[in-house]
Amino acid sequence: MNKYLLLFCALAWAGTSWSQQSTVSPYSFFGFGQQQRVSTAENEAMGGITLYGDSIHGALNNPASLGKLKLTVYSLGLSRTQSDLASDLGSQSGSSTRLSYLGIAFPITPKASFGFGVVPYAAMDYNLFSESEDSEGVTSKNLFQGTGDWSRMYFSGGWNLNKYLSVGASMNAHFGYVEKQRIQSLDALILGTFERKFSRIRGIGWTLAANAELPLSSSLTLFGTAQLQTEASLTSENTLELGSIVMSSNQKVEVEEVDLSGSGMVETDLVLPTVTRLGIGLGKDMSWLLSAEYEMQDMGALQSEFLTQSQVQYTQASTWRIGGYWVPSFDTFAKYRQRITYRFGGYLTETGMIVQNQPIEESGITFGVGLPLSGTFSNLNLNVGAGKRGTTQGGLIEEQFVKFSLGLSLNDRWFVKRKIN
Repeated sequence: MNKYLLLFCALAWAGTSWSQQSTVSPYSFFGFGQQQRVSTAENEAMGGITLYGDSIHGALNNPASLGKLKLTVYSLGLSRTQSDLASDLGSQSGSSTRLSYLGIAFPITPKASFGFGVVPYAAMDYNLFSESEDSEGVTSKNLFQGTGDWSRMYFSGGWNLNKYLSVGASMNAHFGYVEKQRIQSLDALILGTFERKFSRIRGIGWTLAANAELPLSSSLTLFGTAQLQTEASLTSENTLELGSIVMSSNQKVEVEEVDLSGSGMVETDLVLPTVTRLGIGLGKDMSWLLSAEYEMQDMGALQSEFLTQSQVQYTQASTWRIGGYWVPSFDTFAKYRQRITYRFGGYLTETGMIVQNQPIEESGITFGVGLPLSGTFSNLNLNVGAGKRGTTQGGLIEEQFVKFSLGLSLNDRWFVKRKIN
């Protein structure tokens, strides 16, 4: 136990030190940033499906999967995304690197397990520039900058009610911040003006889930899942600063913090709409799986008075996912390459975000392998995915990206009494 726990802590520290910019997507400009939709490396390689659980892996999004857990598992994920951005005005590229998730889960009875950890919920990191010229030939320049990091800490329990049904629940503690700044200047003036908005976000949400397994024959099982992430009303503590800035040195002068108490904006509600996910699959346990999931969320119900922007509207969001895995042989005595898990998947997302009358969509494909660590149930998961987000229509930006992910799943056994001292 101590050996793996120390290794897990060391890797977590190293991953935190290595993590840098969390996103380069220009679409993080809108709202509270780009939603991350993080899954474990095993799930991500299958397009993000979450209906399948087993005895040696943790679960970030589906607490019902913990009902099958038999060993303690330390989960850690790292990712790097390389993005190419294109618009009618030109193109550029960028990259982002981050610690994707940290989690620990362990059985507390033969039919129940508990898990906790932290995952990113949304990220913001943009630097956008625009300029325009009025009828008198005066050029106005606008610089939009934003940073933000919003995480979700989960505490989950899963129960295996019988051989056909598992249920689970998670308490999700949200915390983070969003900072947005706009700098406006005219060519003829030394000073420009700036507006800075800062919000600190906190609150609680809940996830309920149920997994079903129905054997159709000795070699074929029907899998299903139903998950509900309830509507969450979070609190946003806000500040607004206005002032002038020396454009040559970027030094702020005459900074004034606006009194928001009169407008009731010092503390506002941020409502996250309900998320519903349904999935179904066919396969043979620990051998192969083919599955599909559908997720929906009414983004039109998203409310954030302080962060509201006129450039964007929200509507119904949805995601289709397909994916699966194949293990040539789960036999401990089989050759190493036969015990490798091969995973594949794809997804198509309507984000529910409409910008310049253009619906923003995202799609991608994923592949991965699970490499057993010799002599243990632990494994190293390596993934690669490619996708596209947005469009060049309406003067917007199309983002094409390649994502590399590394996930480590270390198994241990807790709460077992020694028989021999």
